[in-house]
Amino acid sequence: MKRMVVLFAAVALLAGCSATPYRKGYGDVQVGVSSFQIRTWVNGFSPRSRAEDIAMLRAAELACFGEFDSFDVTEKSFLADGQITNGFMTVDYKHGTGQYDAKFLIGVMEKKLDAKSACHY
Repeated sequence: MKRMVVLFAAVALLAGCSATPYRKGYGDVQVGVSSFQIRTWVNGFSPRSRAEDIAMLRAAELACFGEFDSFDVTEKSFLADGQITNGFMTVDYKHGTGQYDAKFLIGVMEKKLDAKSACHY
């Protein structure tokens, strides 16, 4: 019995060290008619690039929800302090062509993050 408790505690501890899941690593706020600011955060064990990837996937999802074809990243900043990486990205959405094609990016980011987007075409 004691062995089972120790094993369970070890598994729970290791599970807590895994990378932040996609669904809990972001927040967003609309700052204009077709502009959003997306904030992301991941734990200190995840690379900074993961925070940026989460922001890009969320930007593509927001394009889908707003029925936009593409978007431009107008501002971004990602900082790591050893315990957490957080940052933000401001995005302007467009009908027609922009810096990033939303449909294409959703597929790429889902594969990269091993996630499922809430928005599929």
